[in-house]
Amino acid sequence: MSCSIIDSWLINRRQIYEFFDYKALLAYLFFIFCLLTPYLK
Repeated sequence: MSCSIIDSWLINRRQIYEFFDYKALLAYLFFIFCLLTPYLK
């Protein structure tokens, strides 16, 4: 019983981390774009 609880907890954490990584990746790309914009002009 405790194993299934741990499994569901790990799955939930993995989904949260995937969502967070996706948002962080977008923010990181936006940050790089803002840094490169002055050089592209």
